[in-house]
Amino acid sequence: MKRLLLALLLLPASGRSGADLPGQTADPGALGAPLPVMLAADMEGNPTELKQFVGKPLLLGLWASWCAPCKQELPILEELHRLWGPRGLQVVGLSVEADRQVVRRAAAAFGLSFTVLHDAEQVVEFTFLTTQIPATRLYDRAGRLVWRGRGVRGDDPELQAAIEQVLAK
Repeated sequence: MKRLLLALLLLPASGRSGADLPGQTADPGALGAPLPVMLAADMEGNPTELKQFVGKPLLLGLWASWCAPCKQELPILEELHRLWGPRGLQVVGLSVEADRQVVRRAAAAFGLSFTVLHDAEQVVEFTFLTTQIPATRLYDRAGRLVWRGRGVRGDDPELQAAIEQVLAK
């Protein structure tokens, strides 16, 4: 019930869909879609708005500690962070779990050095209109989606090219 209420609160007051608003799209997974508005928590429990990452290219990974494919993807995200972070790519892992301690233990177990957030309010699936994880999305400096994938491979030539492109602009 809490999720449904939060989803309804995210709709514009007029009752229109996000697609009816200037610069918005009904599908946050569509290329060109803006980074969704969402409040998550960092590992200390501090509220963090996703929009704070706009301004630099952002590779956002949605994951959970219980998800076997996510456990395969987290080391790849770490590798991408180490490789591309010095050139300006922000890597953020957003766990769909509400329990910060579970997320903290998983991040430590994988040795994650990139920013890790957790979905304390359990709204990821409504915010991103997805129930599939892992899901990885690359946003440009303006916060527009330029690449999306599931089960990311660090050597994916399409991802490498997209990262190069957003860093060059």
